[in-house]
Amino acid sequence: MPTIARVFAGVPAINRTLYHRIRFSVGDPAALIEIETGSTLILRDLEMDRARKKARVDQVRCPADLAPAEGLSGDRETATAQALAEFLSREGILKVEADRSFPLIFAHELQQRGIGLRYNPTLGIGERRAKDAQEVEWLRKAQKVAAKVVLQACQRVARAEAAADGILQDAGKPLTSERLQTWIDLRLLEEGFSDSAGISGQATRPTPAGP
Repeated sequence: MPTIARVFAGVPAINRTLYHRIRFSVGDPAALIEIETGSTLILRDLEMDRARKKARVDQVRCPADLAPAEGLSGDRETATAQALAEFLSREGILKVEADRSFPLIFAHELQQRGIGLRYNPTLGIGERRAKDAQEVEWLRKAQKVAAKVVLQACQRVARAEAAADGILQDAGKPLTSERLQTWIDLRLLEEGFSDSAGISGQATRPTPAGP
């Protein structure tokens, strides 16, 4: 029976399914191939050493290693998609399965090489919902950091003095919600976390800034 590979693609820093599988955050396009013999991550050459040390994959390649006969596009995302298609062709894989976040540019390049693509809407969803030991530890740490920073923010508000017009003053300036949110964001960054709510004023949900 022909091998059917699982493929994932996108920017790991944004694509949560891809990040969950490799546990490696990077702001450049990447592609992951999972077959019975192991997993391969394709990403920018400048990130290869870091990925080899930290990514949960068996091997790391870059697009230049997998350039098709006609060469690679100058566009980084297109080149990564071309490299994915070339890798699959070299391995003799004629059909792949992809999740619901699979980018169209990658699907297009597979189609150009005659590689069949099967859509699996549930691929990766169950794994993300079930937390492993590492994720549980991250959640515990995030909760601890969030509680500490929120307490510090409350203390800052409590120390502020009200001006004659009733507006709270902090360090000689009005203590606006925007200033407080920015301060919270900076404190979270100092702790190695990012605030997924940004400065929208919503409740902060710290998440690891990256391995």
